[in-house]
Amino acid sequence: MSSNSMDFAKMGAAFREAGVAVSDEVIAQAQAHWQSMPAELREDGWDDPTDFIYYALCHVNGSDSGTFQVVSGDMLCFYWEVEDPYSMFEDFLNGVNTIAKGAFSVTEIRQEMLDDSEAEELRNHLPRNMSEFMPPEALSDGEPQRVTFCLNGKPYEYQTVVLYDWFDNGLIGYINEILKEQGVDKRLYYHSSDLCSMFCCSEGWAKDFSAKTGSPLRCQ
Repeated sequence: MSSNSMDFAKMGAAFREAGVAVSDEVIAQAQAHWQSMPAELREDGWDDPTDFIYYALCHVNGSDSGTFQVVSGDMLCFYWEVEDPYSMFEDFLNGVNTIAKGAFSVTEIRQEMLDDSEAEELRNHLPRNMSEFMPPEALSDGEPQRVTFCLNGKPYEYQTVVLYDWFDNGLIGYINEILKEQGVDKRLYYHSSDLCSMFCCSEGWAKDFSAKTGSPLRCQ
């Protein structure tokens, strides 16, 4: 396929077949975004052209009310570099609760800074599965935080070091561990670029989606 002839209509149709609502407006914006790219980047090719569908889904169907957007009723999207690092985990978990659609319930969500003694203890031990975007200096320069919540009524706590405004994607893996532990058959699957596009779905749905769209979904 030439650099100027990405078939976004075909991609949109594949998303629709897989169960994700993609409007003509989304397709048009994806095409316009692609055409606005510098020619040299288009000529070099693009690892995953479906990125442009995800961007357009977020921008067309989202709003300006916050970083974490639930679009088309099924997809949670957010940029890994968030607007407000002091509410990002609350916002994320509220979004997860929305796309779960009753498969499980996340309640009593709270995000807070650790006190000095707790922060020092955390700095002395590597946090679980810190974000792939976080460099090693996160342990010395980041801000230790605690996230508490209940999933299906059972309390959980996740501790992390927040570096600037980067989201710690280790929380995604932690949620998936809990879902497995509780016997819930759905997990958080996502497509990642600088934008995270996330679904709460079964393994079978994720595989079918990837097969139809050519866009693999990750599950930590």
